[in-house]
Amino acid sequence: SVALYSFQSAAYAHGLTLSQLPLTDRETPPVGLSLLIDGEAFVVARLVSAQTGMDRAEQRRRLLML
Repeated sequence: SVALYSFQSAAYAHGLTLSQLPLTDRETPPVGLSLLIDGEAFVVARLVSAQTGMDRAEQRRRLLML
């Protein structure tokens, strides 16, 4: 979809990328994408650093720019 592509492009421009997850992964990421199926949310992707060595504070700072 256009919204997903725009979000992914903006995230990548700030050094972040989407990491796809299986529907069975129940971890709740601080920022991610989920599907709502029959009232139950399934996380399908989370934002992670596209660069190795980025600490959490820097990752959060970049997330705020999105």
